[in-house]
Amino acid sequence: MRRYIKYLGLIAIIIGILLFAIHVIINYPKNTLLFTGLILVLGGTITFIKGNKTTF
Repeated sequence: MRRYIKYLGLIAIIIGILLFAIHVIINYPKNTLLFTGLILVLGGTITFIKGNKTTF
């Protein structure tokens, strides 16, 4: 299971970046997409780094 933790982090980062792009493309007036994307990118980065440290 530890191998897949870093892949979950990468998926969270990609989804976060997509939310940022969607916010810019459709010009969404509220900041919910931005904050959700930010949380996913930060959480995915931390998960990816922790996942890499556990494999070594």
